[in-house]
Amino acid sequence: MKKLIAFFMAVIFLYSFTAYPLGRTLFQIRNGVFEESKQVQSLLPNSKDAGLLVSMWDSCIITVTQLNAYFYMLGIFEKIDNNLLTDEPLNYLESWLTEIKKTSDMNLKSLDSYSQPITQETRIHKEKLREYLADLNRQIDVELGKVATIKKSLRVRVTR
Repeated sequence: MKKLIAFFMAVIFLYSFTAYPLGRTLFQIRNGVFEESKQVQSLLPNSKDAGLLVSMWDSCIITVTQLNAYFYMLGIFEKIDNNLLTDEPLNYLESWLTEIKKTSDMNLKSLDSYSQPITQETRIHKEKLREYLADLNRQIDVELGKVATIKKSLRVRVTR
């Protein structure tokens, strides 16, 4: 019976380990958005779509900054002794992730609401940024699920 349980646990572990890289991680999204900001910035001097491009560049920089702050928070969070862990740092991570998602939603709406005709090159970068922001929202949902699981396990540990 123990061998059967160990086998299923190994299968689940291998499946989750191999399935995870299929999506973009927050760090990959951050790097993609940062690279996109450079490309958008290079279009600014010669484009007729300066208003949209400035807005897109701002969205990129804000997203990168928010994700950098989240990574720093995770570094601090890792320094907390598991025996001293409380809901407070988890609540803070959860609220920060929620703020990143709200900002991303606002940026997506801003991209969608731009009604002026734009050049093909701007349209390509607009869609790339849109993809990154949509991926970001999906990944944030995954991260929020992880935080919720940690909070649940913390409650179970405290009640024992």
